[in-house]
Amino acid sequence: MLKERLFKWLTITLIIIFSVGIGSLIYCSYNTNRFYELREYLNQNSIELVTNDNLNSNEITIYWQSEVNNGEVIKNGQLTDLIYKEYGINRFSILYKKDTIKKFMYFKSNNWHGHKHIIVLSKLNDTEVEANVEIVGPDVY
Repeated sequence: MLKERLFKWLTITLIIIFSVGIGSLIYCSYNTNRFYELREYLNQNSIELVTNDNLNSNEITIYWQSEVNNGEVIKNGQLTDLIYKEYGINRFSILYKKDTIKKFMYFKSNNWHGHKHIIVLSKLNDTEVEANVEIVGPDVY
Protein backbone atom coordinates (compact mmCIF):
# COMPACT_ATOMS: atom_id res chain seq x y z
CA MET A 1 0.00 0.00 0.00
CA LEU A 2 2.77 2.45 0.97
CA LYS A 3 4.82 1.47 -2.09
CA GLU A 4 1.84 2.05 -4.37
CA ARG A 5 1.22 5.52 -2.92
CA LEU A 6 4.90 6.43 -3.18
CA PHE A 7 5.05 5.17 -6.78
CA LYS A 8 1.89 7.11 -7.69
CA TRP A 9 3.21 10.32 -6.04
CA LEU A 10 6.59 9.95 -7.78
CA THR A 11 4.94 9.34 -11.17
CA ILE A 12 2.69 12.39 -10.85
CA THR A 13 5.65 14.55 -9.77
CA LEU A 14 7.76 13.43 -12.74
CA ILE A 15 4.88 14.04 -15.18
CA ILE A 16 4.42 17.58 -13.79
CA ILE A 17 8.16 18.35 -14.05
CA PHE A 18 8.28 16.96 -17.60
CA SER A 19 5.18 18.97 -18.61
CA VAL A 20 6.59 22.20 -17.20
CA GLY A 21 9.88 21.59 -19.05
CA ILE A 22 8.15 20.89 -22.38
CA GLY A 23 5.87 23.90 -21.89
CA SER A 24 8.89 26.12 -21.19
CA LEU A 25 10.68 24.88 -24.31
CA ILE A 26 7.62 25.53 -26.47
CA TYR A 27 7.17 28.99 -24.95
CA CYS A 28 10.82 29.90 -25.52
CA SER A 29 10.77 28.58 -29.09
CA TYR A 30 7.87 30.91 -29.95
CA ASN A 31 9.13 33.86 -27.93
CA THR A 32 12.87 34.21 -28.62
CA ASN A 33 13.16 37.43 -26.59
CA ARG A 34 12.33 35.49 -23.42
CA PHE A 35 15.00 32.94 -24.34
CA TYR A 36 17.63 35.70 -24.65
CA GLU A 37 16.51 37.26 -21.38
CA LEU A 38 16.78 33.91 -19.57
CA ARG A 39 20.22 33.25 -21.04
CA GLU A 40 21.45 36.72 -20.01
CA TYR A 41 19.97 36.39 -16.51
CA LEU A 42 21.70 33.06 -15.85
CA ASN A 43 25.13 34.01 -17.27
CA GLN A 44 25.47 37.76 -17.35
CA ASN A 45 27.94 39.85 -19.27
CA SER A 46 29.10 42.94 -17.47
CA ILE A 47 31.19 46.01 -18.11
CA GLU A 48 33.03 47.77 -15.33
CA LEU A 49 34.09 51.18 -16.56
CA VAL A 50 36.84 52.98 -14.62
CA THR A 51 37.95 56.50 -15.55
CA ASN A 52 41.06 58.24 -14.31
CA ASP A 53 42.55 61.70 -14.73
CA ASN A 54 39.29 63.69 -14.68
CA LEU A 55 37.88 62.10 -17.83
CA ASN A 56 34.24 62.94 -18.47
CA SER A 57 32.36 59.62 -18.39
CA ASN A 58 29.48 61.21 -20.35
CA GLU A 59 31.80 61.28 -23.38
CA ILE A 60 32.33 57.48 -23.41
CA THR A 61 30.56 55.20 -25.87
CA ILE A 62 31.20 51.49 -26.36
CA TYR A 63 29.91 49.73 -29.47
CA TRP A 64 29.53 45.97 -29.75
CA GLN A 65 29.21 43.90 -32.91
CA SER A 66 28.74 40.20 -33.63
CA GLU A 67 27.77 38.31 -36.76
CA VAL A 68 24.12 38.43 -35.66
CA ASN A 69 23.61 41.66 -33.72
CA ASN A 70 25.22 45.00 -32.85
CA GLY A 71 24.61 48.19 -30.92
CA GLU A 72 25.75 50.51 -28.17
CA VAL A 73 26.53 48.81 -24.87
CA ILE A 74 27.45 52.10 -23.21
CA LYS A 75 26.09 55.41 -24.44
CA ASN A 76 27.06 58.72 -22.82
CA GLY A 77 28.78 56.78 -20.04
CA GLN A 78 25.63 54.80 -19.12
CA LEU A 79 24.83 51.13 -19.72
CA THR A 80 22.05 50.54 -22.25
CA ASP A 81 19.54 47.67 -22.28
CA LEU A 82 21.38 45.91 -25.10
CA ILE A 83 22.03 42.20 -24.51
CA TYR A 84 25.48 41.71 -26.00
CA LYS A 85 25.87 37.96 -25.89
CA GLU A 86 26.35 35.98 -29.08
CA TYR A 87 28.31 32.97 -30.23
CA GLY A 88 31.32 33.70 -32.42
CA ILE A 89 33.43 36.80 -32.81
CA ASN A 90 32.46 39.67 -30.50
CA ARG A 91 33.98 43.03 -31.44
CA PHE A 92 34.06 46.11 -29.23
CA SER A 93 35.01 49.72 -30.02
CA ILE A 94 35.68 52.22 -27.24
CA LEU A 95 35.10 55.87 -28.14
CA TYR A 96 35.90 58.99 -26.15
CA LYS A 97 34.53 62.26 -27.52
CA LYS A 98 33.66 60.46 -30.77
CA ASP A 99 37.32 59.38 -31.27
CA THR A 100 38.05 55.65 -31.33
CA ILE A 101 40.43 54.91 -28.46
CA LYS A 102 40.65 51.13 -28.70
CA LYS A 103 39.14 48.14 -30.48
CA PHE A 104 39.24 44.58 -29.17
CA MET A 105 37.60 41.27 -29.94
CA TYR A 106 37.40 37.69 -28.78
CA PHE A 107 35.72 34.50 -29.92
CA LYS A 108 32.87 33.25 -27.75
CA SER A 109 32.64 29.47 -28.07
CA ASN A 110 29.22 29.32 -26.39
CA ASN A 111 26.60 32.05 -26.29
CA TRP A 112 25.62 31.03 -22.74
CA HIS A 113 29.05 32.12 -21.45
CA GLY A 114 29.10 35.33 -19.45
CA HIS A 115 32.15 37.60 -19.36
CA LYS A 116 33.23 40.50 -17.19
CA HIS A 117 34.84 43.35 -19.13
CA ILE A 118 36.98 45.71 -17.05
CA ILE A 119 37.82 48.86 -19.02
CA VAL A 120 40.13 51.52 -17.57
CA LEU A 121 40.42 54.85 -19.39
CA SER A 122 43.19 57.30 -18.52
CA LYS A 123 44.89 60.29 -20.09
CA LEU A 124 48.33 59.89 -21.62
CA ASN A 125 48.65 63.64 -22.12
CA ASP A 126 46.31 66.58 -22.74
CA THR A 127 44.99 65.16 -26.02
CA GLU A 128 45.45 61.38 -25.88
CA VAL A 129 43.37 58.87 -23.94
CA GLU A 130 44.43 55.28 -23.34
CA ALA A 131 42.18 52.27 -22.71
CA ASN A 132 43.26 49.11 -20.91
CA VAL A 133 40.92 46.15 -21.19
CA GLU A 134 40.76 43.02 -19.06
CA ILE A 135 38.23 40.29 -19.87
CA VAL A 136 37.40 37.61 -17.33
CA GLY A 137 35.45 34.60 -18.57
CA PRO A 138 35.61 31.09 -19.98
CA ASP A 139 36.49 32.12 -23.55
CA VAL A 140 39.50 34.29 -22.74
CA TYR A 141 42.85 32.54 -22.83
